[in-house]
Amino acid sequence: MSVPKKILYVSPNGYLGGAERFVLTAVKAHAQAGNFEVAILFFSDGEACQEAERAGLNCFVLSRPFRFRSPWKLFYALREMRNIVKSFNPDMLHLTMPYAHIALSLATLGLNLKKVWFQQGPVGGRLDQIANLFPVDMIFYNSLYLQEMHRKAWPPARVRVQETIIRYGVESCSNAHSILMHSPLILGTAGRICSWKGFHNILYALGELKSEGALRPFKLHIAGDAKTPHDQRYKQDLLNLTRTLQLTDEVEFLGHKGKMDDFYQSVDLFIHSSIIPEPFGLVVAEAMINGCLVIVSDDGGVRDIVKDGMNGLTFTSTTSNAVTDLKKQLSIFLKLKNNFEAKKYQTIAEQGRQFIQNNYSIPQMRAQLEELYLKLSV
Repeated sequence: MSVPKKILYVSPNGYLGGAERFVLTAVKAHAQAGNFEVAILFFSDGEACQEAERAGLNCFVLSRPFRFRSPWKLFYALREMRNIVKSFNPDMLHLTMPYAHIALSLATLGLNLKKVWFQQGPVGGRLDQIANLFPVDMIFYNSLYLQEMHRKAWPPARVRVQETIIRYGVESCSNAHSILMHSPLILGTAGRICSWKGFHNILYALGELKSEGALRPFKLHIAGDAKTPHDQRYKQDLLNLTRTLQLTDEVEFLGHKGKMDDFYQSVDLFIHSSIIPEPFGLVVAEAMINGCLVIVSDDGGVRDIVKDGMNGLTFTSTTSNAVTDLKKQLSIFLKLKNNFEAKKYQTIAEQGRQFIQNNYSIPQMRAQLEELYLKLSV
């Protein structure tokens, strides 16, 4: 019987964002299938590391943080990375984002390793330009939009074998809930509390609708944390805006939610309002698999999964018309004079749930990844 190939997944962050959730989901799936021996290298400690340990996954964490602009810290970190790679002795590296690609390319100079770079976006920054200088066997993307944007970058990436789009694996939900049957109507949005997520546009749209009167009762639940000082200032701006627009009775900031399924199961309409194009939009796929009707940006990677009027609703979130367009979509459900057909929109939500279930399952993602890894190992 042949010995399973070894893969070391490398995650620059220890906190639990979309890229880190992908790594955890993929490594758990590999471990359960048993076709590969897998481990994770985190550059820093945090919730993602703790989740990996709770799941019984093999993981390493660098002993001290580093930055590329600090030569001595970088030197010690690269030496530690090289020692970890040698001790685990992987056949290939799965490198999350350009930071990991650059660091491990330097740390493993002279070692005969296959390398996969998962470019999760956004793209076009200085780190992407530097990362493109280092050869890599494959580049994975999480959406067609991201692949198109990366191909426009200069210098072009040095890819030995191929580029491909990986469809995220989203955990299936066995009990999609009934929507649009509640009073008050529950609106939801989720993500890191930062300005480019566009939460302020949701508040402005709801504030304008409320000022016009004759609305159905509604609540807006916002799930997510403000991680940096800049994000915390933005959250305070949102709190102030909530008071200014007289939405304090309707809007609730829930903070970090450990189990997002419970959040999605409580929501009728899920709103995704990023003011710059998102590479993918994992929270949108998660909301859809849980049976929510989604109202999302018509730009970026979200276009891969949401088709307006078929499995969700869209609006132009990245232009100056964002508030007007979102207000128009929300008014369908919130204005008393609009007797919307609940069954019609329940059907759209169900088609969204089925689309994610059929195209973005964890077994499908694992099979796609392992087929590509086997191709590299030949």
